[in-house]
Amino acid sequence: MGGGKALLLHDFAREFEEQHGSVHFRLSSLGSYDGVLDESLSAAGTDEMPAIAQINEIGSMKARLSGAFKPAERILPGPVRSSLTDSVSDYYTVDGELQSVPFNSSNPVLCINEAKFEAAGLNPDDPPETFAEVREASERLVEAGVVDYGITFANYSWFVEQWFAEAGQELVNERNGRAGVPDEAYLDSDFGHDFFQWWADMEADGLYHNSGIKARGTAKKTFYDERAAMLIGSTSSLGSIQSGVEFGLKTGYLPVLDERNGVLVGGASLWIGDDLDPQVEQVAGEFLAWLLEPEQQARWHRETGYFPVCDGAADLLRSEGWFDENPHFATAFDQFQESSDTPATNG
Repeated sequence: MGGGKALLLHDFAREFEEQHGSVHFRLSSLGSYDGVLDESLSAAGTDEMPAIAQINEIGSMKARLSGAFKPAERILPGPVRSSLTDSVSDYYTVDGELQSVPFNSSNPVLCINEAKFEAAGLNPDDPPETFAEVREASERLVEAGVVDYGITFANYSWFVEQWFAEAGQELVNERNGRAGVPDEAYLDSDFGHDFFQWWADMEADGLYHNSGIKARGTAKKTFYDERAAMLIGSTSSLGSIQSGVEFGLKTGYLPVLDERNGVLVGGASLWIGDDLDPQVEQVAGEFLAWLLEPEQQARWHRETGYFPVCDGAADLLRSEGWFDENPHFATAFDQFQESSDTPATNG
């Protein structure tokens, strides 16, 4: 994690140090989540093992099965799990124990160019909710000549995972890996066929701009340049999207095939190393509990776009009028809170 988000993490660490005079943090960035996980596993059992490692959600099973980390619930002081939003707690809880501390959590959201929608005779306040509606809107936008493409989003596995969850379709067997190590993927399911066919047809018919594998920045630029009237991006990018566009912006829920079951928790969580010095382990637990307090979570959300993972922070933001003043963030957070509790949405 780099840029302003990394600077905010440093601010949090320095503030905690000031409150606890004998505590000192050494923060390191390894450039990618994969790098953090690999380096942590290589350092397991040595003095180089990090006390806290930030690992993305897709690395959770590997981290849990590695034996290099201790379930966070055994270390956190007090009933921290009960303060978490249910969907976040469900995602990171296995066998009744919170495995890691949710922190930079996100989900996908639909962004709309208000003026382009209006120019094509579409209502930007009534965003497309289904694949069929996305296609219909894209056809009208392209046929009206107001954009080159109706929609753009990166060819990114995280989006695929989200769409499978929204359909209530587990991605792999063993209850999405929660009942055991999975050995079968459901990409060839009925939903998989319908989804991939829609996606392929959208590209073949010139309605979808394929920015490339993981090319989220290219997709955003296509949206900024008004070559596409819709973008699917991460809630963590909402702040930069708002400041990056030079047109009216509207947002909507992630479009689905038909029924809506809910989005997955994206982003990353904080894992505590196993076999740490007892004092280090205690401070790590106290720091993570402090990060989950409403004040820190509300600030993290306001300055990064990652949604608050505890109910107290959401209540604080509402009381401040944040969501009223920032409706795009409300769209993303409401979508997340409306997710059903199913094996598919639990991740």
